[in-house]
Amino acid sequence: MNYHFQFEADFIDSLRCIPMTVRYKLDICGVKLKLQHWHQFSLEARQSLLELPCATKTEIRDYRSYLQALVHNYTGELPEDIAVADFPEWQQGEMIPESVQIQSQKTQSSLTLEQWGKFSPLQRFVLIKLSRSHHENKNFRPALQEFLGLESCSSEPSSETNPVPNAPVSAPDNP
Repeated sequence: MNYHFQFEADFIDSLRCIPMTVRYKLDICGVKLKLQHWHQFSLEARQSLLELPCATKTEIRDYRSYLQALVHNYTGELPEDIAVADFPEWQQGEMIPESVQIQSQKTQSSLTLEQWGKFSPLQRFVLIKLSRSHHENKNFRPALQEFLGLESCSSEPSSETNPVPNAPVSAPDNP
């Protein structure tokens, strides 16, 4: 199943940007994928990175190997490794990271510890990534609102495309 979030809807059909679900998998398997490498992949290769599982030790190892081979086959280069934390911030529901707190204040958004704790690790990962200073933060508020089940400032979530609040919406199948 391929998923994306409503705040990613403007690019999901072309996959011109790396979806958060893929970025999450990159952090899990310890590979840094450059956007220029992503752009060299075929749409089918990009879609496969979105769809392949990356949860168990075997899946993580296989995803990493597949990704490294993909980058090498398309670019002639090997991707950089990144450190994989033993217990990353997005796995921790008992404390809101400072960057998320600051970005919540900047966007005049309210986020309680109880709400943070109820988010999935993927949702927490997204908010952490979108709150970092080196990241364009324009999607932080729409993402937070989506996760809280509130109306998005850019568009209303459709119950047809996202019947379960706080869940990623399914990307349309490509013909």
